Amino acid sequence: MKDKLSKVKNLVKKYGFFGTIKKVAGYVYSNYVVRVSILEKAYVFLHKKEIRRRLERIFEKENFDRIVVWRSSFGWTVPLYQRPQHIFSNFAKQRTLVFYEVTRFTDDVKRIKRQASNLYLVNFMNEAFAKYVFEAIERQNKPRYVQFYSTDWTITKKQASIYKERGYRIVYEYIDDLNPSLAGTDTLPVNVKDKYEMVMNDKEAIVVVTADALQRDVIQKRGSVNLVYSGNGVDYNHFHNDIDRNFKFEKKYSEILKFGQPVVGYY
Repeated sequence: MKDKLSKVKNLVKKYGFFGTIKKVAGYVYSNYVVRVSILEKAYVFLHKKEIRRRLERIFEKENFDRIVVWRSSFGWTVPLYQRPQHIFSNFAKQRTLVFYEVTRFTDDVKRIKRQASNLYLVNFMNEAFAKYVFEAIERQNKPRYVQFYSTDWTITKKQASIYKERGYRIVYEYIDDLNPSLAGTDTLPVNVKDKYEMVMNDKEAIVVVTADALQRDVIQKRGSVNLVYSGNGVDYNHFHNDIDRNFKFEKKYSEILKFGQPVVGYY
């Protein structure tokens, strides 16, 4: 609770009182209202046989060698299409069945939605429905993983441990320096700190780092076992344009190009 109050205080500084109310209302709706929704619980209870059949058809229909559950509330349709969407779109193309967590704050997904072959958007905060998803996953005789960001607030150390006990291998994406300033809080959130310490003491967990400094930190604490360096990159095909031969740069940019110097672009 202390972490959340600290976050709210910093949000007020950044967005003002009314802007903060709007953000907090969206957060509460996405993370709590759906959990206690009597209507949703009743729907799931009344349709549990149909839900189970539909989930079983997913596993019968898709071609996959492994299952990954992404548990960090990074919506699929957020304005910035970032690392998670790129990673899991490509995982799905490589025979990995992905269940990607979304929230009602960013995605209109009450329960589950097929985004692409081998890729499903799931509202895990709908716990009444989610239990059937996990039930179906754990009936499959395939390797299964739970993957989350180092900066994630929502998954607790206890929840991560339960996944491990139920046969999921942990994939910890160490994407940023764990710093209160980046988290927008006065101190490092407890859930963030606890999961970091847990993973640094669990050599079975797979740690994915995005930078040299993070790699050095992991090696110092647990060596290089199950360590993957996966720096941020770019989808070349998204930017490459070899069709429009009439394309012209803006005048200001054309003038910069005349200097003949190296150009560094940031997107």
